[in-house]
Amino acid sequence: MPQRVRERALRSVATSYAPLTFTRARLQMLAAMFLFDNLAFLDGQTPPRLPAEMAERWGVSLETLARVEELGRQVDAVYQEWVRSRERGALEQAVKLQTAAVELAPKSAEMRASLGNLYYYQGDDARAVVHARQAVQLNPNSPSSQKLLGRVLVQLGRSEEGLPHLQKALSLAPQDGECWYKTGTVFYEQGLYKQAVSCFRAAGALRKDSLSWLSAAHTLHKLKERRGAYKLYHAAVRADPGNHDAWTDFAFALSEGQFHAWAEWASRKALALRGTGDNYFSVGNHLLSQRKYSDARQMYLEGAALTPSNPGLMHNLGFACHLSGDLSGAVVASLRTCMIYLGATDTGSTHGSETILTPDEEGKAPMYIAQLGHALRRAAELHLAVTVMESLRMPPSPGAPGSDRVGGVLSPGNKIIINDNIRIHRPTLAAALPRVQVCVRTYYKYILCGVCVCVCVCVCVCVYIHTYILIYILMTIRHGSRGETAGLRECGTGAGGGGGGRWGGLPWAREVEKGRRS
Repeated sequence: MPQRVRERALRSVATSYAPLTFTRARLQMLAAMFLFDNLAFLDGQTPPRLPAEMAERWGVSLETLARVEELGRQVDAVYQEWVRSRERGALEQAVKLQTAAVELAPKSAEMRASLGNLYYYQGDDARAVVHARQAVQLNPNSPSSQKLLGRVLVQLGRSEEGLPHLQKALSLAPQDGECWYKTGTVFYEQGLYKQAVSCFRAAGALRKDSLSWLSAAHTLHKLKERRGAYKLYHAAVRADPGNHDAWTDFAFALSEGQFHAWAEWASRKALALRGTGDNYFSVGNHLLSQRKYSDARQMYLEGAALTPSNPGLMHNLGFACHLSGDLSGAVVASLRTCMIYLGATDTGSTHGSETILTPDEEGKAPMYIAQLGHALRRAAELHLAVTVMESLRMPPSPGAPGSDRVGGVLSPGNKIIINDNIRIHRPTLAAALPRVQVCVRTYYKYILCGVCVCVCVCVCVCVYIHTYILIYILMTIRHGSRGETAGLRECGTGAGGGGGGRWGGLPWAREVEKGRRS
């Protein structure tokens, strides 16, 4: 074996096993196993086995082995058909064929592992774990069987039991990127984020896929290592530029780092992939952070047209309208936000579609109402502003009835979102919103009447001007020649003749008169 191939294999094994923190002696032993027992891996091939050897290992005759191989080819064909069509009948047919193969070769770990895989894809985890255990008992050194058993146990919520099998599979097949990724997910669920990052990075280097890099970036971001997370997010979007989730998460991470211009760039990439209201909302938020209020308002308007029942979007739209000088737009957006809140809390539906507020949106409800009150105040509707703000109440005193209830709205992290001293009196709010709606409709009626009056005045002025110009042109055409003769006569002739008159003594008047006579 060439020395460079040996060195490359040693480096590959040492790099792959570094996340598992094996000792140096263990790494050398694994490298030796990799070099001398799995040389075919260097060429990307599986070591061939003779039919007689396989028949002896499985305890079957050559005729039975031939039938098993034929069933295996049929299973492969049916499985590929299921991959293309995703029809459940094709997967069930593959399970039946593989079951027949297992009955012919019950001592074959490969056949049982294949059957366990099919049950796993079918969603029958109970049967999958049974066949996976039998496959591991028949051949403990089978990486596919160990990986299958680990995956199924993790799927069943028994990650503590499944992790050793995944680690065993990695020790047998360090080139398996899928096993690295699954091990990383187990470490992540256990809160071992550094080990999870190492596994996700190894999976990304082997699989070259966006999901592995994205998972590594998520984990680093959770560890507050933002610079490393940005590099991994960038690797994820380079591996798959069409990965919408990678772009949105990249934008969120950049915005948390106060890189709002770059966050806008990433959000626009996500918007180009999916023109949803949430993506318009995200782009508008990044524009608002850069104080581009008019652009943010436009983005919020386009997003509101797609998702009109998003209270957070409507709230930010009202804020952007206020900052861009659109007072009426701020009132309308704030009113819409309060109507969404009131409709969701009272009836559970808004405009015929179910609207369920998240704990964060529920906690921000007093802020929605306060924004409507401020918008009405800025629009000089002080009476309505006071009426709306009256729906915000203080909680009852400690001795009052109902004071034993836990106040405030808590986030998933048990953190109070809104001041615990603020409550919303829904009947007062429900009585105030119709009055605001009437005010808004009246306001727009006045605006419409004013626009109509302005249009009528402009039309009348234009008609008058055009009529005056037309009459002037017609009079000029009709009386042009007569007026020119009378004017020349006044300039060139007079009572005394030969240069008399008002302009007769001027040289240019005499020349004009000579031309007229000739």
